[in-house]
Amino acid sequence: MDRVFNGLSPSSFSLFQGCQRKYFYKKVAKLPVDSDAVEDYSAFQIGKAFHQCLEDVKHELKDYPLAEVAKVCENYGVTEADSILMIFAMLGEYRKTHEKSGLRAIACEQVIDTPAFYGIVDVVLEEKDGSWWIGDMKTAATFYGLQEKTLQNHPQLNLYARHYADIAAKLKIDPDGYRGCRYRVTTKSKLIQKKTEGAKEYIDRMAAGIKSLDFIIPKDFMRPEEFFKSHQAALRHIEENSIKLDPEKFPQNFGNCTAYFRPCEYSSRCYGCNFTEGPKLEVVGNT
Repeated sequence: MDRVFNGLSPSSFSLFQGCQRKYFYKKVAKLPVDSDAVEDYSAFQIGKAFHQCLEDVKHELKDYPLAEVAKVCENYGVTEADSILMIFAMLGEYRKTHEKSGLRAIACEQVIDTPAFYGIVDVVLEEKDGSWWIGDMKTAATFYGLQEKTLQNHPQLNLYARHYADIAAKLKIDPDGYRGCRYRVTTKSKLIQKKTEGAKEYIDRMAAGIKSLDFIIPKDFMRPEEFFKSHQAALRHIEENSIKLDPEKFPQNFGNCTAYFRPCEYSSRCYGCNFTEGPKLEVVGNT
């Protein structure tokens, strides 16, 4: 029997903030998605394989072979040669950044489980002097400079930061050594392997365009208590209004219908028809 967690995870909190009605359909009523919903999980699986490789070796990638990467990829259904070689190239660039930071991973997939919150921290990183950071790992098609300015207000990071003492207690490390968060993002590559190109040449060409960045967010830059207050308000709303299964208690946010450039998979519930069946507007101009 699967365990039921009482706390609200960062991803569920983000879903609730984006559109309460979508949260209701997905998490409370657990309704099936529309028949025309786009469900391409390939990018998600690539990210999971990348994370698993790092977890398996606690971020120490020296002499980590391509054959091992391929095994991990197979477990996540990533079987295309291009994708496997890309992940290997991403790991190579990540290794450079990780070694340059001078940090070592002391825990991966660290669970925070309280009555009010549930989350899994990707990595806890330690300095040589024993001080430590909460690390969050991301893979992305690209990373814009504007995003850097928002990291200190990242909900997930702030919620993890709010629970630094819980992390310290579980790992038996000094809570006073907590210094803040590290946001590590590694970009992907869109390059296609040339017919005349061997695996090594292809990996090297991809690596030249891959970025692996480690953003340092000191604890004094963050506002964990404010984010936790919003998180708890969301949790109370969910607990108080989920029993009656009334969608009207969860307002719609029509500005979020095409978040991440994808139509909401519950469009028919709000519009009366699937997204692809919606009305087509007359357009003036070169289409």
